[in-house]
Order: sequence, then structure tokens, then C-alpha cells
Amino acid sequence: MRQRAFLMLRYGLIVGKFAPLHLGHEALINFARQHCDQLLLLSYTSQVLSHSTLRRQWLKAAFPWAQVCVLDAARLASWPELQLPDDCASDNVQREFVRQVLLRLGFRPDRVFSSESYGPGFAAYLSTATHPVQHIAFDPDRQQFPISATQIRNNPQQAKQWLSARVYQDFMLPDIQRIALLGGESSGKSTLAKRLADEFATLYAAEYGRELWQAKDGQLEYADLLVIAQTQIQREQQLQTQARQYLFCDTTPLSTLFYSQAMFAKVNPQLLQLAQRTYSFTFLLAPDFAFVQDGTRQGDAFRQRQHLWHEQQLIKRGVAYTLLTGTIAQRVQQVIAVLRM
Repeated sequence: MRQRAFLMLRYGLIVGKFAPLHLGHEALINFARQHCDQLLLLSYTSQVLSHSTLRRQWLKAAFPWAQVCVLDAARLASWPELQLPDDCASDNVQREFVRQVLLRLGFRPDRVFSSESYGPGFAAYLSTATHPVQHIAFDPDRQQFPISATQIRNNPQQAKQWLSARVYQDFMLPDIQRIALLGGESSGKSTLAKRLADEFATLYAAEYGRELWQAKDGQLEYADLLVIAQTQIQREQQLQTQARQYLFCDTTPLSTLFYSQAMFAKVNPQLLQLAQRTYSFTFLLAPDFAFVQDGTRQGDAFRQRQHLWHEQQLIKRGVAYTLLTGTIAQRVQQVIAVLRM
């Protein structure tokens, strides 16, 4: 009888605040990748839940191959019986909380990675609860990366030395929530963005693609689509430094992805990555009022096609969104209800 060889997968776990995600964290995660087949990055903290969206973005962008779980208010609300421990709670309280989270996620690590002194005890605790779990240390004396997130938060002047360009840019910007407005042509996005900015006494990011289309008399080239997405993001980042609480975004790189497919039947890989950009809230505007032709639009059939595509993409990507219907005034009230609930 022939023997069958079974590949034993190695499941790794890293737990941290990642607030912010610094180069020491990134080195630890890349080290762990060499020693496991599947890696879960679990992030939680009782102090900076408001930054959960940023932490999720940083981890997913830098480590798309890893499983990322950032415990934000929405996720914790789905587990009402699970109490988020205070950051100052004892080691055993933290360990039991993580064990409970792992049970709910259905993830059974056989190794944990850390640069902390608590690592061996953490692994031993998980071992008593399930199956043997090994601790693998990385740079425990902090000789390679003599930094901590606490030091960076307390002294942001040294942040640039220890943060990637993306994290540094996000970390140094005000904690502004970006609001995505999506929809087909003549769905009222631009008007709604302006009205909402007035309502909340803040700013909105106008649609750069439309401006470029007009500047080039409608003759866009394939390479323009990537430029549009990059410029739109740059515009958002610049406006975030001046906005108050919310920045309303009249389109996102996801819409630019649609136009690239519709106009050229292909997409630049960099644009695909930019289309993963996430927002604090996403609103999809229904094509439920008369189509207005302003000389730049293709028609109502195209508008319906755009709406359906955006709807399918949001569902496929697991992005929560609110469908806005009715007049502009009614849509303003619908957005207010969501943001102020």
C-alpha cells in the first residue's frame, strides 16, 4: 500500500495595536511569513478605536497575503457577549480575550510571533486551551528596530524615520473621515457633495476625472485613467488637512476602474490596487430621477449600467454601503441620519 503524504499547514498569529504600524511591526510580519503558511494579524485596543479604519488599511495594503482582523466597533457589536479589555488589563485577561476571538474566527494557530516579553506566556496560555502553540521571537532586544508605537505617538517628530511613506502620511493627517459618494452619470453626486460640505461646514473633493475630460475635450487616453485615480487621492489627502470631521468625496478610484474597463477593456495593475482604497462611509446614489444631459454624458442606459456595476462591486468587495434615493434634499437627510446616528 502506497503511503500518502499530507502537507501540514503552519498557522501563525501576531497580535498588536499597530497604532501606528511601524517598520518594526512590518519586519516582524515579514519574518513570520517565512515560518508559517497562513498568518492572522489581529489588532485591537481600547484607546484608539477611532483609528481602526486606518489600521485595517495599512495592514491590508502592506500584507495582502495575510488574514487581517481589526476589532472595531462594528465587529465588537456583533459579539455582544465579548467584553473588550482595557489596554491596562492583566496578561491573563488579554490572553483569554484573544482566545475567545480566535474561537469566533475559527482560527487555530500553532505558533505566535512577537518581539515582546509576554510572548512565551501568551503561547503557553493558548496551548492549555487548545493544542500546542509555539512562541517564535523576533528582535526581542529591539536591536534592529529600537522603537515602539507608544514612543511614536508620544513624539511624532521621530515618526518619519520609523514609518513607511503611506503610514506616515495617514498618521500625520488629522483624523478625518472620508465619505465616498458613488453612482452613475447624472445621479447628483457633485451637487450632493457640495450640499453635504455646506451642511457639515467642511470640504468636498471634486471629481478630477471630469475636469481632465473637459480639459482634453473628451479625448482621454488609457494612461489618463491611472493619473485620474492618483490625482483624486492626492486631492483627498491635501483637503484632509483642512477639513472638519468629514471630507465628502465626489467619486473614488473604484469609479475610475469602471471607466477604464468600459472605455479601454483593460485596467492598469496600479489602478486595481488604488481601487481597493477604503472609506469611513460609502453612499451609492440611485438613478431614480430624470437623466440630465450636459453634453458630457452618454445616456440613461449607461447610467443604469454604472449603477449596477457599482452595486455588484461593493457587494463583491464586502463594502457596507447605504443606497440614497429621492431628491437631493432627501438624500442629504439620509446621509445626515447615517452620520449622526
